[in-house]
Amino acid sequence: MKQILASVFAVAVMMGFLVARYGEFVLLKPPLKPHTLLLWLLPPLALAGGGLALWTHSRRRARSATNEDQSPIKLTAEEEARLERLMAADAPSVHRPSKTDSKTDKKISWVNFMREI
Repeated sequence: MKQILASVFAVAVMMGFLVARYGEFVLLKPPLKPHTLLLWLLPPLALAGGGLALWTHSRRRARSATNEDQSPIKLTAEEEARLERLMAADAPSVHRPSKTDSKTDKKISWVNFMREI
């Protein structure tokens, strides 16, 4: 029993020393006083601010997604057909590699080149 009381007293002395040296900010649950008010209010305020930021961001994204469908410029049928013709003319042709473009042929030709040297 003496050892338990001594260890409790030692813990109380140690906690008193830490609080005296560093202040009540080192405690797990500091007392609610005017100078520790920031410790108690900062976590809920940070959570509320983060939630508000997420809510605002999601509303802006939803609003911009609905606004993208409404184009300020409307093309006539003739202009759309002309645009389709221009886009089809500018489309790049599809490159189909020949048999000599394969990696194995390049390796073989490199080996042949090295043999010639």
